Amino acid sequence: MCSSYTTKSKTNKEVYEKNYGKPWLTDDLAVEEKYHDASGEDAIGYPGSPMPVITIEKPDVIQAYQFGFIPHWLSPDKLNEQRATFNARMETITQLATWRDAWRNGQRCLVCTNGFFEHNKREKRKMFIHLKDEEFFYFGGIFNNYVNKQSGEIIKTMAVVTTASNSLIAEIHSRMPVMIQKNNAADWINPNASPEHILMQYSQPLNPSFMVMEYADDAPKAEKQGSLF
Repeated sequence: MCSSYTTKSKTNKEVYEKNYGKPWLTDDLAVEEKYHDASGEDAIGYPGSPMPVITIEKPDVIQAYQFGFIPHWLSPDKLNEQRATFNARMETITQLATWRDAWRNGQRCLVCTNGFFEHNKREKRKMFIHLKDEEFFYFGGIFNNYVNKQSGEIIKTMAVVTTASNSLIAEIHSRMPVMIQKNNAADWINPNASPEHILMQYSQPLNPSFMVMEYADDAPKAEKQGSLF
């Protein structure tokens, strides 16, 4: 799918900590530099950029993970090759080699966000999709702490899990991220929740009555930052 993630005040860790009730991991407090693009504006959500996530391994902190999943079996010689591993389809996440082991091992994460973009090809305009009553929420994600067997470097990587679109998004696209409201997020990073349970609970797209889709031009500027994924 061709969309953009966005998170308001991305370089302001206090905003994250206030809205998600968790501190940044100390080692990741330099994310302010990572989240600043050449134009001087905040940019987040494009492959290779850092994303703010809460993992099942460290559920009490926010961490910066590279947007673009690297499976554990990938040879270090292949790291620089182009890979479309930023969206994992819920329907095939248990089958495809890229995701299968991480999903089976419960390597799930919550991606902190306040919305995403999608192109309305018919009207040739970009749409901004967000929740109606929650400024901040989550996307369901999958992660892997890839170990480079040549250098020993650990690369923290992730992808967003997607599902079939609900009736609102289906007007412009067949796919959408797994959108998780704060009060429904606990199971996604519950180590006791089986992969089968997660598939059953989150495989259906969010009810469109909880969502708003508007023209990106009409959204506040701070919410319009982001890049294609």
